[in-house]
Amino acid sequence: MNNNNELNELKQSYNVVDDDFKTIYNKFNDIIIDNKNKIDNYINKITSLTLKNPSFNPSQYCINIKYNDTDDTDDNIYKMLKTYKKSINNLDAVKREYKDYTLDHSYHSVKQRVEDYNKNANKELQESLGTSGKSYGIVVYDFTDIDIDNYIVSANPYKMKSGEIKRTLTFNLKYSGSYNEFDNNINDINNEIKDILRDCYDNDIIIDLGFDKILVISQLPMYKYFNLIENDKNIFYEVKAFPYTDKRYYKYIYKNKEDYERDEFGLLNDLDYDGKIEDKRYKD
Repeated sequence: MNNNNELNELKQSYNVVDDDFKTIYNKFNDIIIDNKNKIDNYINKITSLTLKNPSFNPSQYCINIKYNDTDDTDDNIYKMLKTYKKSINNLDAVKREYKDYTLDHSYHSVKQRVEDYNKNANKELQESLGTSGKSYGIVVYDFTDIDIDNYIVSANPYKMKSGEIKRTLTFNLKYSGSYNEFDNNINDINNEIKDILRDCYDNDIIIDLGFDKILVISQLPMYKYFNLIENDKNIFYEVKAFPYTDKRYYKYIYKNKEDYERDEFGLLNDLDYDGKIEDKRYKD
């Protein structure tokens, strides 16, 4: 076989030295079968969460068993140990995926989990690594029920050195001008968004307005990032638009609104905006 080096590494990793084939098979096969069943169970749970789940690709987690219990060749042992390793990795990955689908990713829920994590973290290790702890990661603002009078989406032009005019998509919250309950929360939400940005530059902040597109604050140019976190009066957030079915984000926002209730985000079509939005509904 051509995988002798990898086979030896696998044997060393799993403490398989001079064991005979039957011992190796008995040691790993039951665990592989158990992991496979657990993976299939998680896959079924995820696919049953929504009637239409376009962003979830179960095939990436599935375990195919190609070894057998009678072949004592190195090639068969290699297949078994590779399958064992894959079953462990895939089980961990599908567990994380399931957690993403089921956890509440609103600001206050994520903030509490981050605080709990940092409270129990290894402070010495954090200091040695130069980190203040766990970042927020993904935070979702469910604005599916707020009045359109409480936000502005605009396309802002800027001139490149070449003279070409480019446009960036910007979102900001605003007061409606007439009393509504959301008016009282706008300052608090702006402060929360700045706190998320201060905590970690790589956090993704998802703004779900209930349409077929969502807006995401992510990977801002550094000068805009610092201007946002240092200037309290700057509440204009540069965003990118994605189909709500995008596989990176669907698992965080699908609970906010039923698929059939999501209307076209016509406002984006009305803006003089040259950004491209690719529908990844049918892509893995």
